[in-house]
Amino acid sequence: MGKADGTGVPGRYPLGSYGDGIAHAIPELALRGELKAGFVYHYNPLRTNPNPKRVIAGYKKLDLLVAIDTVLSETASVAHYVLPESFYLERTEAVDTKHSGKRAQVSLQQQVVKPMFDTRPGTQIIIELAKHLGAGRYFDFDLEEANRLRLKPLGVTFEELKEKGILSVGEKWKEGFEKLETPSGKLEIHSKALERLGFPAVPRWEEPLVSPDAKDPHAFRLLHGKQAIHTHAMTANQPVLMAISRRYDLIRLWMNHQRGQQLGLKDGDWVHLKSVVGEGKIRVRLTEGIHPSCVWLPSGYGVFSKHLKTAYDVGLSYNDFLPTYFDPTVGHVMASEIVVQIQKV
Repeated sequence: MGKADGTGVPGRYPLGSYGDGIAHAIPELALRGELKAGFVYHYNPLRTNPNPKRVIAGYKKLDLLVAIDTVLSETASVAHYVLPESFYLERTEAVDTKHSGKRAQVSLQQQVVKPMFDTRPGTQIIIELAKHLGAGRYFDFDLEEANRLRLKPLGVTFEELKEKGILSVGEKWKEGFEKLETPSGKLEIHSKALERLGFPAVPRWEEPLVSPDAKDPHAFRLLHGKQAIHTHAMTANQPVLMAISRRYDLIRLWMNHQRGQQLGLKDGDWVHLKSVVGEGKIRVRLTEGIHPSCVWLPSGYGVFSKHLKTAYDVGLSYNDFLPTYFDPTVGHVMASEIVVQIQKV
């Protein structure tokens, strides 16, 4: 069965992940009047989706928007209702399973302090909502019961997991494999699945949608990436982590040293970025560690919710400059298809 965002619809995004969906399609559907209401949990699309002005317009057009969040994020700030969730130290979570590494593991995040305010764990919020929405028969259990049932086939008890926090389960990893879950049973370089869908069976070079003009000294392709101290756009408001960002001067745009000199820039100067959808100012870091045609922004900054006082108006987000594009095979954001103009401030 297809989803409104296009995943699972024949002929649309044939390799898209049905479970993940396509988040940046939601505001487009809302603007066209195809969606009327939404619930957002553990997610902040107004900050993490491209072209935030358009995202805001889409979510504001919904007749009902409910956010389940621990803080007044950008999305929670425009929601009709905010259901406040307890912070992670204030709640016990569902059992988590990990299959990476040499042996599968199960872990349990347990409550260590009482909630400071009138908040609820996300699992409790969802179970209670289900009862009021007429779907209570599908959620006729509590979290401990669900955790015990999930552990039952794995050969460990809930009491053991509560004591240890994390346990290994299943067989130990063995080098090599008998058969992969591919048509040939082997690691495939030539993909018949892609070929059947009309795509190249072997990856090949394709020209980008947009490229900087080699003759324009102010034009650059905008790239982005993570810094080890931050997680997505979730941690910039944490004072200790933001203090690390400031101490090591991490909130800067990377630019090739020679290109920077051509623009009359010195390391640490302020520059103005502008694209077809957004603009902003940031300090520059001149380095040999980036290709001359590109500039790079660290992700996680550019918070514009005034309720998040530590991170508010610090740095820039690449999403502010990125138009809404959809990869034709999977529907994902085409996050490097953007050219910016850079001027010295």
